[in-house]
This record gives sequence, structure tokens and C-alpha cells, in this order.
Amino acid sequence: MKNLKNYLTNQKGLTLIEILAAFVITVFISLLAINILANGLDNYKKISRDTFIRDEADYLMIQLIQEIYTTKTSNVVGMVNPTVNSSDSYIEVKTHDTQTKKTGFIKNVNTNNVELVLKNQIFPISNEKILIDSSSKIELQSDGGYLIILKLVMKNKSTEFQNSVYPIQDSIRNESGG
Repeated sequence: MKNLKNYLTNQKGLTLIEILAAFVITVFISLLAINILANGLDNYKKISRDTFIRDEADYLMIQLIQEIYTTKTSNVVGMVNPTVNSSDSYIEVKTHDTQTKKTGFIKNVNTNNVELVLKNQIFPISNEKILIDSSSKIELQSDGGYLIILKLVMKNKSTEFQNSVYPIQDSIRNESGG
């Protein structure tokens, strides 16, 4: 108890070396904490961006799959694939009133952005920071299905999604009962 009383009433104070040591330790711990917080924030931004892209891809893919899945093969009248001059990729479907409607990816000449089109109607992207890349396309597979390749871009990061879908097979197979 006597030592505690002497320590508390001691008028010597702290030495310069003790103050510098405490300062160095405080700065080191602060820099470490700031580095950990900055890395955490950076990871949060990356995960958020990936989540936004994935959510948008799921949303767009569902719309395309639903449209193609409910289309009869006898109503598909044509398909446009990307060329050197155009990144358009869509299928043309005859409707009940014999009109032809496009479903797929079409480049908007005004904005120069690729848009998803379902039955000639532009299907909007819910997040304006995400763009459809011009390499997105629909390909006819040898088994009669369609391979949808959707490539989305957000802040210079592009992610590709693929899915196969099969329309309703209603064409006449064989007139002899096959």
C-alpha cells in the first residue's frame, strides 16, 4: 500500500522514451485497424457488385427462358446471329395473328447499348449500373434447344451466364405414326 501511495504522489512524470513508445504502439495499432477496415470495405463492395450482377442475370435469364420455353417450334420462323456489323442475336416468332416478333438481344442505335427484347418489347434492366455486353447471344443447338449466353458488365467487371432452354416440340415427326 505504501508503494502505491508513493507511485501516485510521484512528481517525476513520463520520460520522452516512454511517450514515444506509447505513440509508436498507438500508431501501429491504428494503421492495422484502418487496413483491416479498408480491406473489409473493399470486399463488401466486390461482393455487393457480384450480388447485383447475379441478381440481374437471374432476373433477365428467367424472362428469356420463360419466353422461349413457352414458344412452339412451329412458330419459330427465323433466327438472327451476331455478325461483323451487328451484335443482334434473336429468334423471330410468329404470333397467333401471323405477325413476327423478336426475342433476344438487340443493340439500340440511339444509346449504343444492347437491350433484352421480348416479343418486340424492350425489357428494362432494374439496375442502371449494369449493362448487357454485346457478346450476349442466343445459339441454336444441334438438339433443337437454344443456348442463352448472357454477359453482364458492371464497373469494368464482366460476368457470363449460360443456360439451355427447349421450346415446345410440336412439329409433325412422322406421318406413319412415329
